[in-house]
Amino acid sequence: VSVEGVWLTRVEFSEDSGELSLAGRALRADLVPAYLARLRVDPALRKQEFTRPEVTRPAPAFVDFTLSSGAETPKTK
Repeated sequence: VSVEGVWLTRVEFSEDSGELSLAGRALRADLVPAYLARLRVDPALRKQEFTRPEVTRPAPAFVDFTLSSGAETPKTK
């Protein structure tokens, strides 16, 4: 899956939980939702539900983002 101006810096997959986590950078914040939309229609990734997107701007030239799928780990008491 590609969107011009977006690149991945980390991909993690948990075999136990099935959670997929993607981290990357984008030249503009509005490119992150466009990338997420592409992920949702990609045949290999459409079953992943990215429910926890996070976007930060560590520098004026780009934004960092993380997209995670799967349920959050329940907290134990």
